[in-house]
Amino acid sequence: MALQGPIPVEFGHVFACGAFAAGTFEPVRDFDASKGDRFVQSKDKASGLPLWVIEVIDADPEAMSAPGKPGPGQAARRDAA
Repeated sequence: MALQGPIPVEFGHVFACGAFAAGTFEPVRDFDASKGDRFVQSKDKASGLPLWVIEVIDADPEAMSAPGKPGPGQAARRDAA
């Protein structure tokens, strides 16, 4: 049988070295309920609480923030020609 609902994941399994907030908290838009200029915030299906999103940076020094960009604690690397 397939897993029903959200997949339970512990924060420490994803961000073993922690994470840094890299922006502001933004409400998640409910695209089905929002119409034109009328914004409706999404709610969690299980709890009914409003959903928010924020960009984070992985604190693991080995993690890359984006392809080609150095992650936290890493100097930019240049390939010698």
